[in-house]
Amino acid sequence: MRLSTFLATVYLPSRIEVSADYATNLAAVVTRFSAHLGRDAMLADLTEQSVAAYLMAYRRAWSPRSTNNQRQLLLCLWRAAYDHLLVPASPRARLIRRLPVEYDPPEAWTTEQVGQLIATASALKGSIASVPRSRWWVSLLLTMFWSGCRIGALLKSPAANYRGGLLLVRGQKNHRSQLYILRPSCCAEIDATDPHLRPLLWPWPHCRRHLFAEMRRICEASGLPCEKKHGDLFHKLRRTTLSLCAAVDPAIAQRQGGHSDYRTTETFYIDPRISRGRCAADVLSDPLPAGPHLVLYG
Repeated sequence: MRLSTFLATVYLPSRIEVSADYATNLAAVVTRFSAHLGRDAMLADLTEQSVAAYLMAYRRAWSPRSTNNQRQLLLCLWRAAYDHLLVPASPRARLIRRLPVEYDPPEAWTTEQVGQLIATASALKGSIASVPRSRWWVSLLLTMFWSGCRIGALLKSPAANYRGGLLLVRGQKNHRSQLYILRPSCCAEIDATDPHLRPLLWPWPHCRRHLFAEMRRICEASGLPCEKKHGDLFHKLRRTTLSLCAAVDPAIAQRQGGHSDYRTTETFYIDPRISRGRCAADVLSDPLPAGPHLVLYG
């Protein structure tokens, strides 16, 4: 059986609920695995040698983190095929090891840079699903700033979940609903779009790629640093909010981010330049004598 056929006719129908993004990622890894083999990937190709060879080839062009994601998706399909008695053995994950991943400190924008972003968005022309484009973007960016919510969950939010300065967001990554309190200035921007006239607060009639491309254009027009990856767009704004919260109280940042462990918040979201937690430079005495001194290198 083709791996693509297994995904479409066995794996996905047997799952009670699979997000559209996850289904897309599964289909993409099957396509890439097939391209690596030079033919349609079959269930019989789910062997440690074939999968390891694919991951080694993938790693030459992509990061360890992305390679680990590919590994996770393929092993997931492999285990499911074994559960359905379609392959003779389950994967031995210890023989296809995860790659070590080195995480750089998260980077966020400053409050001033977010102001530049909103100023650029406020000058946009045209409309999105009958909503003025400027109002659509400004209300979305302000909501992200005051909530720290993920973009995917916000775009699924029904207009009925917003009232009285409160926004209830479901469909979060942690599968828990979260109630956000929004500032009056943010609510005024949302209200100006007449949200009661449509099902979703921020209807987006185009594909996800188009959304990120437009966000990148806004960032570049604002003169903001944004590398060629999705994590430096909406997610960077989320990191800004959580970093600013952490500067006041780490517990607020953790709660706003919806994380069960602050280590997740700190590792992936808190920009130390913004949160400015106390460090050695704050508490230690300078060992160098006062006044001019000579520094020797050798």
